Amino acid sequence: MATAPRRIQVDSRTFFWKVSYVTPSTISLRVWAEGRASPPWAEVVCRFDDPWLNFEEMSSLGSAGSKVPFELEPLRPKRVAEIIRTAIPQVEPTAGSQRHRFFELSAEGKLVPGEKGAL
Repeated sequence: MATAPRRIQVDSRTFFWKVSYVTPSTISLRVWAEGRASPPWAEVVCRFDDPWLNFEEMSSLGSAGSKVPFELEPLRPKRVAEIIRTAIPQVEPTAGSQRHRFFELSAEGKLVPGEKGAL
């Protein structure tokens, strides 16, 4: 069942966003600017290891206190707003700079230009 994009206000601008699974460990965030239906304003590929899909592997690691090799933090509205703020100068560049629409969220949480279909 498809879900409708969610609305979010970022610095007095309205955007709509939707998250979908790409692979069992990757999700895609699509963002549309208000008034623009297609194509998405920006697309961001993010790592997310669904705990339900990885339960067996995760439970076998135990609780030794070591860093878990999984990305378990889902994309919440606050994080989506941060991603949009970071993307604005790259999606809507000033004269002389390159425009990007496809991004990847690095392991450090940085938004880096990517390519469509980079998976």
